[in-house]
Amino acid sequence: MQENIYIVGHRNPDVDSVCSALGYAAYKAATGNANYKAARCGISNARIDRILKKFKAPLPEYLGDVRLRAQHVMRRDFLSLPKDVSCYAVMDMIDRYDLRSVPLLDSAGKMLGEVSVFDLGEFFIPRPRSPREARRVRATLNDVIKTLDAEAPAVFRADEMEDMFVRIGAMEVSSFGSFIDKEQLRPEQNLIVVGDRFDIQIKAVQMGVRGIIITGGYPVDAAVLEMARQKSVSVISCKHDSATTALLVRMATRAEPLMRRDFSSVRREALLSGIALKKKEFSGGTIFVCSREGKLEGVFSRTDLIDPPRRKLVLVDHNELSQAVTGAEEAEILEIIDHHRVGGAQTVNPILFINKPVGATCTIVSEFFMRDGLRPDKRTAGLLLGGIVCDTLNLKSPTATSADAEQMRRLEKISGVNASELADYVFGADSVILSSPPSQTVLADCKFYENDGVKFSVSQVEELGFDNFFSKFRELKDALEKLRKDRALLFSALLVTNVIKQDSLLLICGDENFVSKIGYAWDSERGVFELPGIVSRKKQLVPYLSGLLKDF
Repeated sequence: MQENIYIVGHRNPDVDSVCSALGYAAYKAATGNANYKAARCGISNARIDRILKKFKAPLPEYLGDVRLRAQHVMRRDFLSLPKDVSCYAVMDMIDRYDLRSVPLLDSAGKMLGEVSVFDLGEFFIPRPRSPREARRVRATLNDVIKTLDAEAPAVFRADEMEDMFVRIGAMEVSSFGSFIDKEQLRPEQNLIVVGDRFDIQIKAVQMGVRGIIITGGYPVDAAVLEMARQKSVSVISCKHDSATTALLVRMATRAEPLMRRDFSSVRREALLSGIALKKKEFSGGTIFVCSREGKLEGVFSRTDLIDPPRRKLVLVDHNELSQAVTGAEEAEILEIIDHHRVGGAQTVNPILFINKPVGATCTIVSEFFMRDGLRPDKRTAGLLLGGIVCDTLNLKSPTATSADAEQMRRLEKISGVNASELADYVFGADSVILSSPPSQTVLADCKFYENDGVKFSVSQVEELGFDNFFSKFRELKDALEKLRKDRALLFSALLVTNVIKQDSLLLICGDENFVSKIGYAWDSERGVFELPGIVSRKKQLVPYLSGLLKDF
């Protein structure tokens, strides 16, 4: 299954950014690229909702953050074992699947710790303080039987966890047993590995050892078995040779005591960039992804942090990362389709970058269809038409070009919708100022800029008049000032455009020395600048403000 490539507009989306994303996804599908998906990285507004409702189009998927997190690289089909497993089972899983370590879980799936091949190596190749430590087995007899794949014609207290010591009965019967005295072990602590040595078998049973393990597949003598049952000595029979049996018995030791509880653990929402910065703090090569309750959800290795797969994006209606979805700088940007000034976006590899001086990104997308001899469906044509109408104020904006007009006429025919009627429908929508709280109004269509290290923002709302603006003036000014302070900006501006009279008012909060340089008429009574004939943020206001910053 192909990975989705998201086509996404700028933060605080407007009609053009949403409709161009939907239109470009439709174009990609028409050219055989069905894995391109339209997305948005901000909340919708009344105007967007009105356009989408008109053409029965779904609101694009919300994509708020494209930074990679642990959940994006973790493997969910991990292997694990229960806590009461033997070292043999852990070693077998490590060897069979070429693992670094194996996590041990409780019955609820909570991770208790991990056992690595190094932990097993330290246990099976120890530097014991006394020789008997190299023979210690902490397990149950059932663990031993299971590990040896053995039979047990006589077994007692098979589920009792205990410390036992394994010894090969290869000496003369006259000296057998002296090792027990030397190591100060009780007979019942010993497991005797022995082949077809009847004399040793009898001697061990007489001493009352914990059990005898008869190797090589030799049959158990009836007399030995009868005596063992009388003495409550367990008898186990296996097919391995004595040396192999002695090693496997030690591997029947429970793995839990070897388990390291200081394993490397992160939450699924942890950022990979943050994990990479702290990777030296992680022990071992495996990083475990656990829930808040400690349940193991996935695993990945430290090597997965070296060059993780990045999310793939196509940016429409913007090209500056300050306006892009959070984490765009960590994503792989494949294409940029835009009609604004060229900002500071940088890419690792060459990309398709289309930046045309037209009034709307939807115009460029419509041209793609025409260039390739493709005809968008009626819904797509309507959406593209809506984007052009809104971004060019139905061709009345100074940003409108002949290309916009050409595509508008073409899209009218395909969609069966008249542009002027669509403009009346869209601009007659509920006032953004009245339908949204002030904090959302100043962010509804807000763009952030940076010129030579100076950061500022310019928001824009389009109304049928200025009455609604002045009814909410104080609240809007407070919200604009809060935005400026929260983002540490030199100034924040709100351009309120009257789409009927084609002029605007400018509310600005910021550095007084900068504000004093603005040359437009100042309405001291209402606290705004009057901008007759100014309706375009992109082509008129932002270039003017940027020019003032050069001399500031």
